[in-house]
Amino acid sequence: MKSTGLPGGDFRLTSITNGNARGSNRFIREEDRGYYMQLDFNSTLFGLDYRGNVGFRKVNTKLYAEGYSSTGGGTMVDGYNDYDNFLPSFNLSVNATDNFIVRFGAAEVMARPQIGNGLAGTNYLVPTTSLAASGPNFTATIGNVNLEPFQAKTYDLSFEWYFAPESLLSVAFFKKDIDTYIQIIRQDLQYQQLTLLNPSAFAPALCIGACTPTQVFQLTSAVNTEGGPLEGFEISYQQPFSFLPAPFDKFGIQANYTQVKSEIDYCNNALCTLVVSDNLVNLSPTAYNATLYYEDDRLSARISASYREGYLQNVPGRNGNSLKGKKDTFNLDFASSYKVNDQISMTFEALNLTDEFNQQWVGDDSRQSTSVYHHTGTSYYFGLKYTF
Repeated sequence: MKSTGLPGGDFRLTSITNGNARGSNRFIREEDRGYYMQLDFNSTLFGLDYRGNVGFRKVNTKLYAEGYSSTGGGTMVDGYNDYDNFLPSFNLSVNATDNFIVRFGAAEVMARPQIGNGLAGTNYLVPTTSLAASGPNFTATIGNVNLEPFQAKTYDLSFEWYFAPESLLSVAFFKKDIDTYIQIIRQDLQYQQLTLLNPSAFAPALCIGACTPTQVFQLTSAVNTEGGPLEGFEISYQQPFSFLPAPFDKFGIQANYTQVKSEIDYCNNALCTLVVSDNLVNLSPTAYNATLYYEDDRLSARISASYREGYLQNVPGRNGNSLKGKKDTFNLDFASSYKVNDQISMTFEALNLTDEFNQQWVGDDSRQSTSVYHHTGTSYYFGLKYTF
């Protein structure tokens, strides 16, 4: 593996004979290279001004990972991945009138697996394993250096009306065909099933004491899935009230509404023999926010309202549940700053004025079984700044 040009090194922080700390000794090196070509254009057709660009980017990613599993007595494991992506793109803007613009864009995009995202006791790109076999929580993880990046084809169309100075009313439509998705899978398996899944890492001899071949472990692993379609629209509005008499001319508003529909394929187990379709995790089907603000030479203040429809957090859910998600939230926040003079300014913030609770659930789409119910209350912050 060291011939890949991405060598590791002596990265050991503690003794590798310490089973509890062995999984923290790991190394990842990523090398990204790419080139692109782009053609810009700007002209007039049928009396309409238009501009845009067309081009592509070709990228190569080399990834080398090594580490020590918490199983196996301190033997180092390593892995290497090398992949290429060809990413074409096209963007076009047309000035239908002096203050009305139509924009269209199409592209293939990718996002590499995040190096910093980790599983318990390891990193999901390092091909190591970890095992907690003494209870009370029996867990196991398997890393995957061969993960492919997120990949998608994207299409965007927007209509933008700049009807007054610093003012905008726009409607945007978007569609994304997610071709490759990265999913973190958590599933319950007996230890003898772990052994069949990875005999070299989960040898029967490791299951001792409170652990038996039929002891259930929660296995966490990362896999690629086929993704699925995502589409929606967004409406945006912003305007300062400069047309009003003083002092109301210092007020203004910003507002946004988004609606999204998605259908993502998720693996129901580590071997991906079962597939379920549901919404994209961590994405609300409906969300909106609005901000009323005041700005003058000394005072800046704004109050913001934000609504987010309930969304899924894990598919499938943990501990044998089909889903895990979070319920609707509505937040009202206030922020302000006052400039006393050229050297001194004060700030004041009040967050979660509506005393919103954080409520999460597990189970099915009935969303009746609460798993988390946090109450933090309203937070107040005061600041004083002196510049010299």
